[in-house]
Amino acid sequence: MAEFLRAQLDFIFFFYGLAFILLGAACITLKNHDKEGLPWRLLASFGIAHGMNEWLDLFALSIGDSPAFSLVRLVVMTASYVLLAEFARLGTIRLGGKAPGRWIYAPLVLLIALAGFIGGLNAANAVARYTLGLPGGMGAGLAFAMLSRRLSGSEGRWAASAGAALALYGIAAGVIVPAAPFWPAAVLNYDTFFRATAMPIQFLCGLLACWIVFSLWSFGQQKILQGIASSVYVSKLYNRSVWTFVPLLVGMLGLGWGLTEHLGQMSQQGMQSDVKERLVLLVNRLYIETAAADNVAKSMAGSPWLLPVLSGGGERERGEANMVMDQGNVAAGGKGIAYLMDGSGTVLASSNRGKSDSLMGKNYSFRPYFQRAMKGEAAYYYALGVTTGERGYYASHPVRDQAGRVVGVAVVKKPLDSIESSLKQVEHFFLVDPHGVVFLASVPDMLFKTLWPLSAEAQRALEGSRQFGSLRYAPLLDREIVDGTTITFKGQPYYAGRRYTSHDGWSFVVLREPGAVAASRLFGITITLLFAVMTIIYFLRMEWMLHDKIMLEQRLELEEQTRKLDFQATTDPLTGVFNRLKFNQELAAWIARSLRYKTPLALVMYDIDHFKSVNDAYGHQAGDQVLVDISRIAAGHIRETDVLARWGGEEFMILAPNCDSRQACRLAEKLRRHIEKSVFGKVGTVTCSFGVAQFQDGDTAETLTARADAAMYEAKQRGRNLVACHESAASCRAAS
Repeated sequence: MAEFLRAQLDFIFFFYGLAFILLGAACITLKNHDKEGLPWRLLASFGIAHGMNEWLDLFALSIGDSPAFSLVRLVVMTASYVLLAEFARLGTIRLGGKAPGRWIYAPLVLLIALAGFIGGLNAANAVARYTLGLPGGMGAGLAFAMLSRRLSGSEGRWAASAGAALALYGIAAGVIVPAAPFWPAAVLNYDTFFRATAMPIQFLCGLLACWIVFSLWSFGQQKILQGIASSVYVSKLYNRSVWTFVPLLVGMLGLGWGLTEHLGQMSQQGMQSDVKERLVLLVNRLYIETAAADNVAKSMAGSPWLLPVLSGGGERERGEANMVMDQGNVAAGGKGIAYLMDGSGTVLASSNRGKSDSLMGKNYSFRPYFQRAMKGEAAYYYALGVTTGERGYYASHPVRDQAGRVVGVAVVKKPLDSIESSLKQVEHFFLVDPHGVVFLASVPDMLFKTLWPLSAEAQRALEGSRQFGSLRYAPLLDREIVDGTTITFKGQPYYAGRRYTSHDGWSFVVLREPGAVAASRLFGITITLLFAVMTIIYFLRMEWMLHDKIMLEQRLELEEQTRKLDFQATTDPLTGVFNRLKFNQELAAWIARSLRYKTPLALVMYDIDHFKSVNDAYGHQAGDQVLVDISRIAAGHIRETDVLARWGGEEFMILAPNCDSRQACRLAEKLRRHIEKSVFGKVGTVTCSFGVAQFQDGDTAETLTARADAAMYEAKQRGRNLVACHESAASCRAAS
């Protein structure tokens, strides 16, 4: 499980960063709905900056790192923690607590810079987390705890949940730091946490980030619901949330991870196949080169020209043996050395005689290949030449007399420089002995170093044998390489393949940068990100549409209620025509228009004759019905611009804009006749008396109304069921 999580570190960085960017989005929403609360803009900036920093870590892991890129990431991380600490500081002050001023950041940033100058980027990273990340997270948690005490219900609980998650995040990110050369970073760091929990600290921080986001999102929803008192909205928003977060989590953590892992596995398999092909090429090439030396050594050992010199022959016999060595060297490629040693290990014949590095007369009895051959075995040996200092492959074979006794050893040394040059097409390869000592390599500065640690006993044995000269003991890894593992070589991750040669314990190691694998996984992560972004955009769009729909419905409902209240305030509840209040408003408005535009304006006032006797004889319900019916008749015989209102009791008013008294009299007479001819149920017929007045210079609403009332009184005095005009009764009679 530990190695699995380590292999998924790129995806962990991805969802870790995405969670913090979502935190920023949630805080931006909160800023719009909680303007008097915490400084949400700072927390949003922290979330976005810190999320981007985690994605920069993802790129460093996938594409490769550099000192400049590490410095950029350090600056972004430090800036994000400054924003978090400032959120905690301002939030605490706004909620009534105490906190230091902004001056506190200057010494902290200087301390981080000093740590980087002395101990490097890892030291600066650790100090930034200690001085800003830890107090910033803890302070933000405290601010939310203070806020939760002021709130109640779900809102307070979600605020407390966000505070707890932020405090735990501050501890996780501010205490578990990169390894640095000082306490406690040297003891409590990423590596020790991983060994103790089998989990990368980034995985835990990512889970805490998700907790923070969900808590703040839920807190924000409670804030939104405070402004929209709609159970329908609450229900629909909950359903939308469920059907958004479920696909988001399943898609991001399920399908997204599955796609990323699938693409990575495909690329990994291709890389493994390529490494295996390279290893086969290396092993076969070495076998061809060394097999030639083995065969030549065996052939020389069987030559009859060697026994005479081994038996004490003179110069002629030595010359014949030297000729055999020359032929053997030519058969082995012509670039090495062929020589013959007697039973004591002294060289009797050689192909390089007469040269400055001639082996003639030298004793090599200490060499393992001589010792094994003297025991009757064909032997091989990789070593530096004692005389030449060149790397070589030594193939030896016992020389037997006619009785079968071993009397000497035939040796062929094959130089490996040419072999190494022919293999340079394979990048990052190493030929290592059973202890991990590099004998051939595509990287020259790795020669005679160890890939993994040597035991003290093996180190003494190798140094004593002079096999590799002065050993450069500087192991690069903490354990022996096995086939198909991932290692870090010179600060970069590599996939390591290993294949043994035909020589006991010797093996080829090939390293391959997993760039293609990282690129494939990054492609899967990119697709997952697009899915997450589309899901979030869909959710936000649906939420905004739902919010707008609910707000529109509430606005329409409010407008309808306003219309109802306005109707009730301006309408007579019995007849449905305007009431006196509305009529006075209309009269004042039309008087103003008449004065401004010099247009005529007339007023018709009428009431029902002997209405009291109708109520007494038939009851108030019948009387009310008469009022309703007369209002309906009047409304049907006036213009759209005319204003009909119940003035009070059985009295009504008609305001006739753009009408003079003569036109108003005709209107009143027309209405009088229609009422006179109508039958009102069991009441039978009724009549009305009308008074007409025209607006004149100097009139007010009161004087105009009074003159219309006087005209109506005149009509009643003259016998009722008449239209009287205040200006002159004759004019009204003429109009009728």
